[in-house]
Amino acid sequence: MPVIYPNGQAVNVLVTVEAGQHVVHDAGAGAMFLTLSGVELTKRLRSRLAQLAHQYGCEFIDGRMSMRCMADQLAVAIVLVANASRVVGDQALRAAAEHAEIFREAVSSRLRELVGTRLREREAIVGSSGREYRVGNIILDRAEKAPIAFVEAVPNQQAVERRVSEFLDLKEEYPEIARESVYDDRVEWENHSLILLKHVSNPVPFSRSELRIKAIAA
Repeated sequence: MPVIYPNGQAVNVLVTVEAGQHVVHDAGAGAMFLTLSGVELTKRLRSRLAQLAHQYGCEFIDGRMSMRCMADQLAVAIVLVANASRVVGDQALRAAAEHAEIFREAVSSRLRELVGTRLREREAIVGSSGREYRVGNIILDRAEKAPIAFVEAVPNQQAVERRVSEFLDLKEEYPEIARESVYDDRVEWENHSLILLKHVSNPVPFSRSELRIKAIAA
């Protein structure tokens, strides 16, 4: 079908005939995409997916998006099931966004605890290119006048490209200010992502970020 999951893979649907009715389903592909993306199919999520399925006139049962119809309704049913399956896959994006926001707040919360009033959040900084960035966290000197470190949370590999671009621009304009990439080491990372971050910043695993922050603020 001309419908795609978040990874760019096309949605496929199957059609079978049972007791004179056509059954259109996604063979559980949408749910499989979720689990492969690291999203757990909790009872709450299953309930939400069942509600979303209802909006498309489908059923979400045992991880499979499906619809029963007569032959003259088959074309419409195929389109509805394909789009309903895509919506299942889209929950991976929602879960990733929620995780990213939670992680960003965790990094800022740790900084607030360790540096107190020396922390500035989401302040506008203009890079060498003239582009303005809302830097997630800025640590000021003891006099609380000048920045000594830009600290950004990097929740996943999808965020690396954006952080590399930002830090490269800031590095050109403010070479004397430390650049720290606090990444979530509870998830798996490919080595090349950390290497890219290292080119423009100091990658710091969240589990060891307290020591690094204390060292910067000392």
